[in-house]
Amino acid sequence: MKILIKEVIGGSTNGKPGAFYDYTIKGLTENSLEIKIFDHEYKDFHKYLNKKIDLLLTPFIDEDPPGFLIEGDFIGKYIVPKKWLDFNKNQELEGLYCILTNYGEFILVEDDVNDFNLKRGEQVKFYADRIDILARQII
Repeated sequence: MKILIKEVIGGSTNGKPGAFYDYTIKGLTENSLEIKIFDHEYKDFHKYLNKKIDLLLTPFIDEDPPGFLIEGDFIGKYIVPKKWLDFNKNQELEGLYCILTNYGEFILVEDDVNDFNLKRGEQVKFYADRIDILARQII
C-alpha cells in the first residue's frame, strides 16, 4: 500500500531523550484516507516525511469499533512478492493471507483467518486496533 508519510511520532524510550524503541506514523493512503501505523522495528521514518513509501501492512483485527475500518474482499493466501526487502525479522513470512480493500492490501496471519473463519472471496469488515509494518519499500 502506498502511503504518504505526514508525521512520525516517537513512542517508547529507554529513558534517554530521543532514544525511541518504536514510532507511530501518520500518513495518507492514495485515496487520501488518514491512517496511523505502528512501527515496532523502530526504523526512523523522519527522512520520508512528505514522501511516499510502499508498505506491507498487517492489522491487529477486531470485529467491533473503535479502530481503523478495514472493509474488502478476503482473497485468501498471499505469496510475498520478491520485490519486498527489509522484512520484519520477528514475523513468519509463510502462511500469510490478504484482504483487498479500495485503498490497498492488508496482510493477515493464519490465526486471524482461523479465529474469524474467513473464506476466500467473501466480503469482510473488521476494525484494526493497531496496524503494523510487515515490510517497506522506498518508491
